[in-house]
Amino acid sequence: QVKKVLLVDGDLRRPKIGKLIGREARNPGLADLVAGQAQVSQCVFFEERAGIHILPAGTVPPNPLELLSSRRFEEVITKLRDAFDIVVIDSAPLQLVSDAQVLSQFASSVIYVVKADSTPYQVATNGIKKLRRVDAPILGVVLNQLDLEKAEKYYGEYSGYRSYKGYKKYGYSKTYGAGG
Repeated sequence: QVKKVLLVDGDLRRPKIGKLIGREARNPGLADLVAGQAQVSQCVFFEERAGIHILPAGTVPPNPLELLSSRRFEEVITKLRDAFDIVVIDSAPLQLVSDAQVLSQFASSVIYVVKADSTPYQVATNGIKKLRRVDAPILGVVLNQLDLEKAEKYYGEYSGYRSYKGYKKYGYSKTYGAGG
């Protein structure tokens, strides 16, 4: 509510953010901005429900990694950092392509998101190793889509999850966390 925040859909392979908020895929976005085919004012919009600005992926390029590695991408990110207090970039999955490793070079902090009950431990630790190899500034790891009721049954009374039942008052349901 205090800071000017921009959420960038940096997944130029299978963009999701624009779709999640009802923005049509043909609207210009990050790829169009970097390619010089659109201006910031055509690509960035304010999402009132979330209270943040959003830059969707835009037109999916034939070679996303080449675009993300370009000098022009670096210039665009620098301009966006100047215009916003916080720039959050979502990327393609780290295990599948190198995009996240390239994007991490432009980040002041990296948060590695791991999907509960889906991402095997070894895959998650290998992802952290990949980020460390490129000296990514890892701030931490977030475990999303955790089903607390399932975890409580697995770990029993010792889990401490019983005290988290109050999460429901914040709008969370049985599975806690964002999509993903």
